[in-house]
Amino acid sequence: SVDGAQEVRLTSGPCHDLLLDWYGDGILFQSTRGGTPGVWHLPIEQGRAAGPPSLLRADTWGHSPIGVAGDAYVFGVVAERPTLYTAAVDLAASQLTSTPTALEDPYGGRSNFGWDWSPDGRSIAHVVRTSGARPQLIIRSRAGEEVRRIRLELRSAARIRWADDGATVFVSGSDLAGQNGIHRVEIESGSLETVLGSGDLTQPVYGTEFDVSPDGRTIYLNTQAGENAPIHLVAFDLRNREERRLARQGHRGTVARSPDGSRLAIANQNSEGVRNINVMTIDGGRLEPVYDLSPPPGRQGYVDVWSIDWTPDGESLVVRLLGPGGGLLQIPLDGAEPRHVEGIDQLYWRPVRLSPDGRQLIYMAGRTRGEIWVMENITEAAAAGSPGTR
Repeated sequence: SVDGAQEVRLTSGPCHDLLLDWYGDGILFQSTRGGTPGVWHLPIEQGRAAGPPSLLRADTWGHSPIGVAGDAYVFGVVAERPTLYTAAVDLAASQLTSTPTALEDPYGGRSNFGWDWSPDGRSIAHVVRTSGARPQLIIRSRAGEEVRRIRLELRSAARIRWADDGATVFVSGSDLAGQNGIHRVEIESGSLETVLGSGDLTQPVYGTEFDVSPDGRTIYLNTQAGENAPIHLVAFDLRNREERRLARQGHRGTVARSPDGSRLAIANQNSEGVRNINVMTIDGGRLEPVYDLSPPPGRQGYVDVWSIDWTPDGESLVVRLLGPGGGLLQIPLDGAEPRHVEGIDQLYWRPVRLSPDGRQLIYMAGRTRGEIWVMENITEAAAAGSPGTR
């Protein structure tokens, strides 16, 4: 009731229900009770359900409610959106060498930031989330076939790193209480354990960027004391629970450890505001600038670093840059001229991951395009269960 004196449950069951709008003598709501997201109508009488809900339209993936207009329901749908791909790459020639292969059904949930290769390069892991549901970790073969799906008991999941033991995946994200941290997922059992949270550190976790040492014992991540305070890269030993401060970071805090675990590549901003991609030893040694993040000559804007990878020989970095001069860039560490990797159409502003053998990429490409749809004759549709939609 509007005075708050009474509250009545209208729907129940092991599904996700979302109120869309009032309509006539009932409500419209979106629900997964039919197996996939759909729009349903529930009659209401004297503040209680007056009958079972009826399905008006199934498979409303990417649905965004707008509202009821007369005897019609208006909503937006995602007609096209960026998708995760794999493709073969020849870094020596700086170009793709195969037609990209889409990894996911664009209407079966969306990957955000988290994807990685298995240590042997035969499998791919990525995190997806559908509207209102818990994030899921999906394991695929190199060809793209789904092998395993693990529901993550987390509020959010962002970056992932597949551990060198091949049996675990580390995930950055927030737990069900909303606390940021690093979580370890056992692939075989599907069990999840929070191994590092803000309470374990001298300063709270900043952002979602992190990496893991080859033995899985040390986490490299960023911390920040508060808004506008400096961001620091730290190394946290999971075994003895000790923290070491390594360097001051840039705003995104990008970090990647070398294949042999001896060095880190970071997107660093010093106390004077100078921004570079740097390489350092894991003991916090001197930063060696390898790429200037200033805009190219004659151009203005902010150059951002979305991801850094190492080539298998540890002699180059593969960097996803956003902004002036952006794209996918290969940066040799011997001082040779950086080169853009060509052939990626509509590369989206998300991380790029290089396979352990340096011959395959995982990346997101495409664009977002929406449409407005109208579901007409709701009164008739609620009775018949088959609306007219245009």
